[in-house]
Amino acid sequence: MMVVMLSSNGGSWTFYATVGDKVFMIETSRPPEDKLNAAVEHMVRECRWMFGDRRIIFLTRDDDWVEVLHDGAGHIKGYEPYIGPVPKQGETYYE
Repeated sequence: MMVVMLSSNGGSWTFYATVGDKVFMIETSRPPEDKLNAAVEHMVRECRWMFGDRRIIFLTRDDDWVEVLHDGAGHIKGYEPYIGPVPKQGETYYE
């Protein structure tokens, strides 16, 4: 199983799985509200560097799956609840 930790501005995320065009991460530490977007933008850039151009979905500390809407360069456009299948941890396959 791949272990990847990303952290920035007080927030941290751990790799969960990749499925098709999606990367799933788990929020392990929430950044302060005033640094949330900067931290998530860093996470998006790192995910794109490691996993390519994929949708980025993360499980928040509140147990909600959220998709990060971004412009492809790492800039946040917003967040949207993710409603779809969630893979098993460590699962990796391409559709």
